[in-house]
Amino acid sequence: MVSGLRAIAARSLSFVTMPSLIRLLMVLGLLGGAAYGAMFALANFVEPKQREMSITIPQQRLTKPN
Repeated sequence: MVSGLRAIAARSLSFVTMPSLIRLLMVLGLLGGAAYGAMFALANFVEPKQREMSITIPQQRLTKPN
């Protein structure tokens, strides 16, 4: 009975004993996945509003210098 409880406790603490490099890669992967998901959601579910634009260009910029 005691050895069974130790095995269960050892399995539940396996995340704590995970090597730091693997833990770092997992955290970076999760953050990257969340950022990718946020960009995907913004690109597919947000519609930009279309509007007219007018820019005044000075006459000096339109003529070629000789």
